Amino acid sequence: IEIPDNIRIICRQADLFDPVSLEKLAVDQSRSVAISPADDKTTIQRLLVVSNSLNGSRNTDTRVNAIISREEYILPDSIAKRHSITAIQVSKTIAKMIAHSCTQCGLSATFTEIFNFEGSEFYTIPLPGARGLRYFDLITRVGGGTPAGIFHGGRVLINPDPELVFQEEDQLLVFADTRSAPVFLPEVPVSDGALPADTRVPPEPPDSVTIIGFMEELPTVIRELPENVTDVLLAGIREDLKDEVLGMVEDLNDRRIRFFDKPIDRKNGLRELAKQSRHIAILSDPEKNDNDADMDVILKILYLKDIRLKYHLDFNISAQMSRENSHQLVSDDDNTDYIVTSDVSSLLLAQLSECPELIGVFQELLTNEG
Repeated sequence: IEIPDNIRIICRQADLFDPVSLEKLAVDQSRSVAISPADDKTTIQRLLVVSNSLNGSRNTDTRVNAIISREEYILPDSIAKRHSITAIQVSKTIAKMIAHSCTQCGLSATFTEIFNFEGSEFYTIPLPGARGLRYFDLITRVGGGTPAGIFHGGRVLINPDPELVFQEEDQLLVFADTRSAPVFLPEVPVSDGALPADTRVPPEPPDSVTIIGFMEELPTVIRELPENVTDVLLAGIREDLKDEVLGMVEDLNDRRIRFFDKPIDRKNGLRELAKQSRHIAILSDPEKNDNDADMDVILKILYLKDIRLKYHLDFNISAQMSRENSHQLVSDDDNTDYIVTSDVSSLLLAQLSECPELIGVFQELLTNEG
């Protein structure tokens, strides 16, 4: 690991279920505790052990952060608040990222830029002197960063009503290089103080998406696809899962969902599927180990790229992978996006450890609502 000059790493061997051993970790002296990703049962055990240890100390400011895979392991809000726990369900987050990026090439790289700590990040900062100003006025008077919303009433409002008045206890959500970069500028004259005219973008034409494979959050992928996607073609779905998928999205009356019934493990079936597709999303098989699942995805990508080139087709590919080294085997700039589960988990955990309030920002950025 390339360790920055301002970082010191201390390694401890400790049995989390031994109170004496747990004291070596000095969790009660930490600003934030991050639980390394593991299976959900182990993660929940570690969460509760650490939070119970914190409850026995005088420190009430330490936050405990973790990544959970399955929804049934998300702790109830009352427990999470009492133990200062922030947990995010990574499988649902991955599903939303796939849904958004599969029709917009390069969007996965945008998500990575937002989640990692290179370049600009989201920060919540106090803004002395801004009390009583409209959000519209704040936009013109902040330099060194791009205002994105307000931390107001205990939650983050992204791109709020321009008439929302900034209160003394509010903080500004800003996208900037560093937390100290944004500055409150002297008053900038505006011609008449009027809000800008409504410049809505015309609706996009109807579109279609092909999804290869199955994951538990497949209904989330279908729900979070852009609103102009009216046709969804599902391939590689077992017969016993089709009714379950349809039942979970039966309220999407404006979206036609079809199944491609021919086998796609053969090149002929994949070619026929590709010829009727505009956007293709490949899901990782959760029933296989990471290496086998990634290899299946890689082979499908290679075949699809060959078909696209040979038959002069125009479709883009989005692929879910488990490990970064698998992604690097086929990474290139040819209309292919990659969502790497291990990377997203690590980046989200790091962001939550730095600023737990950002969980609301990420949730809104990854949904069609708001």
